[in-house]
Amino acid sequence: MKTIYLIFFAILFMNTACTKSNQEENISQQLIGTWKHTESYISEGGPGFWVPVENEFTYTFSNSNELITSGEINCEGTYTFHSNDLLDFNPNCTEFNLHIIPGITYKIAFGGDDVLSFVPDPMLCDEGCGYKLIKISNN
Repeated sequence: MKTIYLIFFAILFMNTACTKSNQEENISQQLIGTWKHTESYISEGGPGFWVPVENEFTYTFSNSNELITSGEINCEGTYTFHSNDLLDFNPNCTEFNLHIIPGITYKIAFGGDDVLSFVPDPMLCDEGCGYKLIKISNN
């Protein structure tokens, strides 16, 4: 009987580990493509709210972990996807926009297949901040 329990828990553990790995792979694949920054989350001391952006940036994430931004500032670099939906940007330019800060980790979340939001993790803004993007191409 002890052997049966041991086998059961071993199978359960292996299944859980595979599921988490598959989820992370699906999330990183969902990230691939070109995204347009459409809204920013801001607060002026009170409750925060989403506002449309005036200068639209695009972010292109490739299968080979390359990142290209275009808009007010054009920049190339790389990104690293970690477990728990964490993302690091590594731009190769001296100028970068406020959304891509070297050395900062971002928590990402998807709203369906075509909406992406990311916020600094840990939070850098006193009242909160975040960025919402819409997928415009699957590249």
